[in-house]
Amino acid sequence: MEYQFGLNGRKPAKDFNKKERGSCKVQYCRRKVFWSAVERFILKGFSWEAAIDRILDAYGSHKSVAKILKMMQKDRAANVDRLGV
Repeated sequence: MEYQFGLNGRKPAKDFNKKERGSCKVQYCRRKVFWSAVERFILKGFSWEAAIDRILDAYGSHKSVAKILKMMQKDRAANVDRLGV
């Protein structure tokens, strides 16, 4: 998982300092809503795989990642919780 463990030997996003978050701010901010949702599921005892499955079930597994992220951002702004966590 990119947020918690990093990808391809890179530093996990959760460990980014302020400067690093700023250098890729658009990607970091776009994905943060997803990472926060996964983290809430993990804190409730779900595995990260189960968390992702729940997110896909709520937003539509047939949709693109970009579409799901946009939907999650809109829900967050409107204070809508489709995930129940």
